[in-house]
Amino acid sequence: MTTFDAAKAFEAEFDVSNYIRVGADHPLELYIGADKHGRKSLRFHGNFKKTIVNGTKSVEVKQFPIKEHVNCIQFSLIDESNSDLFYTFCNDIVNNTNGDSNQETGYRLVISRFERWKNMFVKKKDLLGDKQIMGLIGELCFLRQYLLPRFGSDEAVESWSASDPTLKDFSIGDTWYEVKTTGPKSSTVTINSVQQLEFNNPGILVVIRLEKMSPEFKGETLNKVVKDIIDSLSNIEYCQNFQRKLVDRGYTYDERYDSKVFQVLEMAGYEVKPGFPKLERSSLNEAIANAQYDLLLDHIAEYKISLD
Repeated sequence: MTTFDAAKAFEAEFDVSNYIRVGADHPLELYIGADKHGRKSLRFHGNFKKTIVNGTKSVEVKQFPIKEHVNCIQFSLIDESNSDLFYTFCNDIVNNTNGDSNQETGYRLVISRFERWKNMFVKKKDLLGDKQIMGLIGELCFLRQYLLPRFGSDEAVESWSASDPTLKDFSIGDTWYEVKTTGPKSSTVTINSVQQLEFNNPGILVVIRLEKMSPEFKGETLNKVVKDIIDSLSNIEYCQNFQRKLVDRGYTYDERYDSKVFQVLEMAGYEVKPGFPKLERSSLNEAIANAQYDLLLDHIAEYKISLD
């Protein structure tokens, strides 16, 4: 079966309660169309034992019998502003259920994939700015490329502090990582608070250089990195927690992020240990509540370590 494209498929005008099968060669009976209210909808028909599946404010989930020994689970889009994400969800369902004709297994896989995406179906927020996008891509690329292979997906994702400004970006075991994302030619990184490099145990300052590319370049986008991480998670609860962290950080899926493409030029580590140049609370006057400062990267080269 060729890769399914829900956005293109939903270009067709569907009458109310009218559905078409996604592909004659797909092993499961999956259909797209319009429900009885005329809303975009995805259905799975099969002989399966129903379990409770809760929808969201944006996607309604219904289950009902079609005929003897055949049930239906139906996902209907309520909030049209989430159409792009609904198309992604439909693509995910169709393309990830293409390898098994067992209807009970297929049903479990369908609801599992929905649970992976459901927390992203929230009210649309304004797009993040370019600096925010770069910062989030940097943290997520480090999570995907460095932490996931070393610590396992679930533990690595749980280590991400996301939007909590009082914590290091990642804390895992007795190690912590603070990630700074910068442009290709920047000579400094900004430390936003004294707490960011304070430590009881030594940690690592990670500096990631990104270069903004044309939309046609096959590089990293926020949507792509998020999907890569979601697909890697084996535990649904951890997946949903990851999505909640993304929402707290200001990210909800939006197709416009696909035009913000970056290339990762470098991912470098600097060991933050005794002697590393940084501001410390003990050296500041008690009247100073906080401080922001820039570090010259050339001047901390002796602390550079390999992240391979």
